[in-house]
Formats: sequence, structure tokens, C-alpha cells
Amino acid sequence: MRSTPIPGIQETEGEAEFFLLLSRKGVEESRFITGDEKLRTAAASFPKVGYGVLFPDDGPEKLSRRGILYSSAYTNPHCSLVLMLPGSTQP
Repeated sequence: MRSTPIPGIQETEGEAEFFLLLSRKGVEESRFITGDEKLRTAAASFPKVGYGVLFPDDGPEKLSRRGILYSSAYTNPHCSLVLMLPGSTQP
């Protein structure tokens, strides 16, 4: 349930970590933390995907989540973002 396929990323090998700022609208911001530099631009694909995060109302609340993007030409889907548990958001 924490893994989300990320479409539209060129078939490349590697992994990278990102911070995501989620709101009721989806991904409002994402930042590359560390990992393969060739995956840095993958953050542009994050807002196009639903993450299944539920908010209780239409309030202004936002969640900060850390995710690891895994990319491989040998898997289907080629790229997946795995959201870490909320307690692991700190660097």
C-alpha cells in the first residue's frame, strides 16, 4: 500500500530518495535528497500520480513524507516510489 508505480520515467537503473509534501490536492512539492543523479528529474512525474493518502476534511493540513524511488528495466512497472513510514521523515 506504500508503493506507487511512477509512469513516464525513462528506463534507467537506480534509486533515489525524495521528500514529498502532500495535501488534499496531491503532491505540492518534492525535493531530491540523495541517490542517482539521473533520477533527480523524476520528481516532475510525482504530481501525476495518486498516493491514496486520505485527509479528514478540506482543511489546509499537509503531510511530509519521505520516499525511495526504485527504477529497473527488469521490473514492471519500471519505476516505483515507496513511501517510508511517517516517523522516518527526518533526514
